[in-house]
Amino acid sequence: SGSASVVAYIQPVISKVARTLEATQGKIIITGHTDDRPIFTSKYPSNWHLSLARATSLSEQLISNSALKGRVIPEGLGDARPLVENDSEKNRAMNRRIEIDLIVGN
Repeated sequence: SGSASVVAYIQPVISKVARTLEATQGKIIITGHTDDRPIFTSKYPSNWHLSLARATSLSEQLISNSALKGRVIPEGLGDARPLVENDSEKNRAMNRRIEIDLIVGN
């Protein structure tokens, strides 16, 4: 979609996720992904930049109203790890995503 903005209607879900993550320990990796369509804008010179911006945007939302500061690490993978083939608009939409991983040490 070429956007890294968090849409307003998803904010209640982000708040619930943040509260749930507050009850855990460990680092939280927020990974942004894109589809395979190249992007080249002044704001996002590559899919990697866009994916990192998506991860950073969600990371900031999670941290803003929670006690997660210092635990959240954004990363961008561009189109390197698609869930499905990028052979239709529906599949490309599925590949434009953000994943949240909880890393708990021993």
